[in-house]
Amino acid sequence: MTSFLLLGFAAKAQPPSIERYIVASAGGTYNPGSTFEMDYTVGEFAVITLSDASNYLTQGFQQPFVDPDVSINDNPFTDLNISYFPNPTSGNITLNISSAGDREFKVELFDVLGHCITTATGIAGYDGKVSISIDMQHCATGNYYLRISNGNEVVKNLKVLKINN
Repeated sequence: MTSFLLLGFAAKAQPPSIERYIVASAGGTYNPGSTFEMDYTVGEFAVITLSDASNYLTQGFQQPFVDPDVSINDNPFTDLNISYFPNPTSGNITLNISSAGDREFKVELFDVLGHCITTATGIAGYDGKVSISIDMQHCATGNYYLRISNGNEVVKNLKVLKINN
């Protein structure tokens, strides 16, 4: 008579996480006052770049870090109704602003590093409505931010996701 021993193993699958860390022999932060702060590392000996058709990952250099909590606070205009679509988008994004009176609005598109990609303006008509279109076809896949302002006042900040066609 033959006996079989059946052993079962259970493993919990965890999704991979991407954490910011640096393998270096030295480094630190330089802060000469309140004007700026600089992080630096010394001794990174390996550089590897991995890529596919639309993405690049460079390992071995200190990568830029974007603090998602750093922003300009919205200045809520209580008489405004702002909608934008489609989000996510593969081409143009349209903003509709209503109850705006006869105000002029400027819309700026920023990437995650804070670079202004494009700017568009629109003036609300007598009915208090304005429609502004932003062309994002030339933008790479990723997250972007729209800043809507009226003169020197920021009215609203919006997030936009750009996807491939």
